[in-house]
Order: sequence, then C-alpha cells, then structure tokens
Amino acid sequence: MGADRPLRLANGLEFSFGQIIALAGDFYGVPEHPIIDPTEKAEKVSSGRRKRFIAAYSTLANANYKHVKEELDQILKIMTKERGAIEAALESKEGKVTVLDNNGNVCMVPSDVYDKLGNSLVKKWDKVTGGTRVFGVPLIFGCIM
Repeated sequence: MGADRPLRLANGLEFSFGQIIALAGDFYGVPEHPIIDPTEKAEKVSSGRRKRFIAAYSTLANANYKHVKEELDQILKIMTKERGAIEAALESKEGKVTVLDNNGNVCMVPSDVYDKLGNSLVKKWDKVTGGTRVFGVPLIFGCIM
C-alpha cells in the first residue's frame, strides 16, 4: 500500500521510500561524511549515522529541481533495469538460493544476476552523473559514491 506511494520532497521531486534510500547516500550525499562510518565509536553510531543520513538526504531534497531532474530520471531508469533483472531471477527456478526462516521460505537473488550485469550498471551510473571514460578507463569520475 504505502511502499509505492510517492513522497514529495521539499524541492518538488517525488520518489518512493526505497528510491530515496537508494539515492540519498549512493548518488546524493556528502563524500567526506558517508552515512556508514566504520571508525565511529559504538555509543555514537545512532546519532552520528542519523545526522549523516539527513545531510545526504538534504543534498537530494534541497537540490535544484531543474538541475537534477534529467539526471535522476536516467538514474532511476538504470535502477529499474537492475530491479527487473533481480525480479526475473527471483521468478526463475534456476540457480535460486532458498533460506528457511520462522515464517517459511525466503528466496534470495543468486549472485549470477550481478555477474551477468557486471560493471555495466556502475559504468552507466558514472556516465549519467558526469563521469568520463577513455578506452574504458575512468578519466573523470561521476558522483556515484
């Protein structure tokens, strides 16, 4: 019900909750302050991580709509392709890994989905976010974190 309901950000962009989580931190964020900081002391993890997530989210929620709309549409198109490959693997009987839990069977996506996609997604995301490659070697990196 609410999983696919779009949420409107302060700048007018609309995303599902999952899209916000994927975008704020992977594509929009503060590179010097990643959401997950492995050096952080255990007693400060909750508050520090929350502050860094809000900072990453703010780079998306407060971004200039006209400036980021085209880029976001392209990023989401690539994410849709990835999701489609994962869903197809889940429906397939071949190579499926099943883990039992207290509620029944939980199917996990076989790693060969990502083996088939290879670095193609990273290369596409890098290009969409401003990266440049020469003979397949990154010359200028895009903003994927």
